[in-house]
Amino acid sequence: MEKPSRPILVTGGTGYVASHIILALLKEGYRVRTTVRSVKDEKKYSHLFSLTPNAKECIEIVEADLHNKNSWLAATKGCDFVIHTASPFPPTLPKDENEVIKPAVDGTLNVLNACLANNVRKVVLTSSIAAVIIGNENTYCTEDDWSIAKVCAPYEKSKLLAEQAAWEFYKTNKGKIELTVICPGLLWGPILHKNNFTSGDIVQLIMKGQLPAIPNISFPIADVRDAALAHVRAIQRPETNGRRYIIVSECFSAASTVSALRREFAKYGYRFPRFRVGKFLASMAAIYNPMFKLFIASIDQSYDISNKRSKDELGLNYILPEKSVVEMVHSMLDFKLLPDKRTISPKL
Repeated sequence: MEKPSRPILVTGGTGYVASHIILALLKEGYRVRTTVRSVKDEKKYSHLFSLTPNAKECIEIVEADLHNKNSWLAATKGCDFVIHTASPFPPTLPKDENEVIKPAVDGTLNVLNACLANNVRKVVLTSSIAAVIIGNENTYCTEDDWSIAKVCAPYEKSKLLAEQAAWEFYKTNKGKIELTVICPGLLWGPILHKNNFTSGDIVQLIMKGQLPAIPNISFPIADVRDAALAHVRAIQRPETNGRRYIIVSECFSAASTVSALRREFAKYGYRFPRFRVGKFLASMAAIYNPMFKLFIASIDQSYDISNKRSKDELGLNYILPEKSVVEMVHSMLDFKLLPDKRTISPKL
């Protein structure tokens, strides 16, 4: 595909995956427009101008809000392609699930309607593996599978319903606009800024010594760089139109995560849990340590998730989770998000 002369819009530009998508686009020679909640809050987006030597000349920052339809009309004007990553992610469980669901669904439809009004050629939507596997009884999950809304937590449900709303919009407006959906797993890999992000929460707990035992849980992992590349290739390849892609390297256990971090960081004096717990012991432990409440629903569950379509059609050659998690922690230490003991002489 010829590189468009007009900018590609990436929504939610201060986010973890959005920053990597912007970096990937810049490396490919594209100009980028990206949205932030407030252009006055320069600390949130100033890192974008350091992504590449010419980033300052190639990135345009504009304001937009998921609730404000008119802001998206302005943001999408003059763009042929839009990558929509922006979605609310609450730091705590909301009292009312609609606090998360409504802005996710309405925001997605606001963006899509604005794109249609401005003759945008294609939208690439960031969904989630949470829209595929939750409550799914299939032993082998593919892009044909969908989560069950009634058993989803609020955030998972928001991703599911927002994606379903996008596909309904696409069916209604087929021929007027194209859509590709990317469903990444839990994203690991190096961070590009200090902004809050949730993908590394479990990793930070482990590194801070705040996880007293290892739950019997596996995470469907994708490296954030692979997820970013998937979005860019969805823009570049017309054959992805109307397609949905799972972006998961593999399901990686908490025990394997701890082992990978221990191999890399124990020599600097970081301590890691060794005792493993299943659902019963985790339920008991949650009475005294609320941390285990985060994992109980997923303990002792296993997933077999296909990434064949993403390999065949997007040409992804996945980065392994061991590399992703180690590089994520090194970047967290570089940004002072964790106590940095690497100056201590390694214990060989």
